[in-house]
Amino acid sequence: MHKGFFLDVLRRKPALFAAMVAFNARGAAPGGGDALGLLRATVPGAGDALLRSPRVRRWLERSTGSGSLPAPEPFWDFAEESRRMALLDAGEAERLALVFGTALHAPDFSRLVRRDDVLALRAELGADLYAYGLQRGRYQLGGVRRHFAPLREAERTGPGLSGRIREDGARALGLCAALWPDALRARLAWPDELLAPSRSGISPAFGAANAPVDDDGQAAWRGVWFGLRKLLLKEVAPQWAPCFD
Repeated sequence: MHKGFFLDVLRRKPALFAAMVAFNARGAAPGGGDALGLLRATVPGAGDALLRSPRVRRWLERSTGSGSLPAPEPFWDFAEESRRMALLDAGEAERLALVFGTALHAPDFSRLVRRDDVLALRAELGADLYAYGLQRGRYQLGGVRRHFAPLREAERTGPGLSGRIREDGARALGLCAALWPDALRARLAWPDELLAPSRSGISPAFGAANAPVDDDGQAAWRGVWFGLRKLLLKEVAPQWAPCFD
């Protein structure tokens, strides 16, 4: 990682810089260490002109309230775009997983014929998300579906379908995070079920650590990542758009 990344972020994406600071500030104790000193120590090549600029100080103060960051294991290398998904808080990550799972299995909504199954799925997802699946959601993931195991017959009813929606949504976020550094994963504010989903239903192109092991796995990872980014910015939290390329 080079200081050029930070200079570019400050020039073009100040919202991303503020989000990075806020991410590293989670759990900071009052009166903690100096944020600028920590940034200098943990970002090789970061110069004093960057660290001491009034603009940086204003963003630090606005993002943390005190300008202090926690000392243990800071993480600043968000040059690789998928890592910026880690900046989401727990609620945003959970909602994204649910929307992804809904879009993934939306084609099966129209196959529900029993009224009780329809009502059960609608109650589980909520009226808005159920309507999303019936309408535009079914068109938003396309070929990504081939990387997930098809539904078994017993899962095509309301309760079974809602369970797979949640499982595969969590699985998608887990796969996205599988290639991130341990230091980044350790700082995530997401629920555990989003980081260690079941192995069932994952393409054989993924290894024991849910990481892609061959070209098919790399293609699946890219498809899942691009699908998550699309749904985040279009359906879940459009306000994050300034933080992505």
